Amino acid sequence: HKHQHPTPLEERQVVASNQPIFKTLWRIYLVEMKDALKPGQKHPTPTKGFGDRVFYETLLAQNPKSEMAQEWCVAYGVLARDEAQKLYKVILKRKGQVAAPSSASSSKTKVKKEKKRIVKEEMDDVGMGAGGSEGVGAVDM
Repeated sequence: HKHQHPTPLEERQVVASNQPIFKTLWRIYLVEMKDALKPGQKHPTPTKGFGDRVFYETLLAQNPKSEMAQEWCVAYGVLARDEAQKLYKVILKRKGQVAAPSSASSSKTKVKKEKKRIVKEEMDDVGMGAGGSEGVGAVDM
């Protein structure tokens, strides 16, 4: 009895039907290949012709401050290791996952709270309240 190998189409169907298995295998791969992955990489690196990669690499080249492009390029490991390390630190800092100097973060929080309080007070004073007989289509007599 001879074992038949699945055709490429059949292999794709098996992978598609076993999506959770693929994700589990990817997680195992990440653990085992941790040293081979670049800083911040969470996904397999797509090929150079992959549309998303072309888009985000171009965006990052045109606008190095693009948070969206930074995060995608780091997550998919398309940058050189040293560049990925620098951007990964920037991303973590932006997301508040790296300890920032305590005085800077506390003063920013105070400023934001102060602004919210001022905006709320201004909204209360605008005089936009609606009384019981006011409203759309109401006629003053």
